[in-house]
Amino acid sequence: MKKKLRAGINTTRANWDWVFPPPVREAYRELLDFDDSGVPEREDPAAIAAGLRGAEVAVACWNAVPFTGELLDLCPDLRIILYAAGTVKYFVTPELLRRGIPVTSAAAMNAVPVAEFVLGLILTSLKNVVPHHMDFLARGRAAWETDRAGYNGGCYKTRVGLIGDGLIVRRLLDLLRSFDMEVLVASDYFTPGTRRHTAPGGRPWTSSCPSATW
Repeated sequence: MKKKLRAGINTTRANWDWVFPPPVREAYRELLDFDDSGVPEREDPAAIAAGLRGAEVAVACWNAVPFTGELLDLCPDLRIILYAAGTVKYFVTPELLRRGIPVTSAAAMNAVPVAEFVLGLILTSLKNVVPHHMDFLARGRAAWETDRAGYNGGCYKTRVGLIGDGLIVRRLLDLLRSFDMEVLVASDYFTPGTRRHTAPGGRPWTSSCPSATW
């Protein structure tokens, strides 16, 4: 039987129970040897350090404490950090980078529901859903008499601006391909190659802001 890797946990109890339900933990136990009884209720560096002592694998999620040199000294055989959330910036330290320990992330997976949520917000805002809802609450059936002067006009040929071009925005760009909109992206890292790859329907991005790349 293959020896299981010793694992430690770097997150809070609420996150552990939510992100790693029993079926996920059982799947982990086929490969990893870990004790989750000491996962703290809130961010507790001392409790996290105790749980990571001697670990070869660190399983982390939101509210992870930074992997400082002192913490890494407690687990000198650490091979990898498995992070079940998005950005890793807040816990990755210069010492972690210096030691060359790989870090995984679920940022690409997390980007999917966030992009879908933002798409919903864009569509409902362009259809004035919230103002209509409030109007119906205030005036009842009289709200059917739409104030056309204040109506946004829906989605067709509407200009939509996105700030940044991270994983969420790139997923959102894919979703927006189905709508006939003009989409503007403001980012210092949005290259011409990226622009050609993501422009809906092959249409070029346009810019009205000289300080940004679209």
